[in-house]
Amino acid sequence: MVRKIILDAGNGIIKAKAREGEEVEFPHAIAQLTHTQRDSVLSRNNGKAPADYIKINDTPFAVGKSAEAYKIAAPLQGNARYRREYYGVLAVMAFAKLYDESKELFLFAGHPPADVAFRESLGASVKGHWDVLYRGNQVAYHVSAVDTWEEPEGGLFKALKKA
Repeated sequence: MVRKIILDAGNGIIKAKAREGEEVEFPHAIAQLTHTQRDSVLSRNNGKAPADYIKINDTPFAVGKSAEAYKIAAPLQGNARYRREYYGVLAVMAFAKLYDESKELFLFAGHPPADVAFRESLGASVKGHWDVLYRGNQVAYHVSAVDTWEEPEGGLFKALKKA
């Protein structure tokens, strides 16, 4: 069964919600780590990676608050952000926080109105197969489809839902 996720990868906070109702939020920050840096984190934590650490397709990352301890750049803007090693990593961290087992996913992803021309890049940055090690759990996510929405539309839907 394909699971549906809504993702808003805003400049400050990443927000995601599964159709089943679970929601996650984390700071918009990514640091790609070396394997040595990851091993150092594991050794300081009794062999267990803290919640902000993830390994995606054999590449370790700190995502969220812990990433801020590493030298990171400001969040990317425009088409530069819609790459597998950036937007894809943010999305996969959200998947891992929502699902602790392998899933096929449909992603409904938000973007700023100015990024409407980059919808194809956004989809390509997350579509496909992802091998993930998160909190000692090895899983695989397959994003089979991506649809997009402009941020003002999300606000309108939320307001209508509350009315």
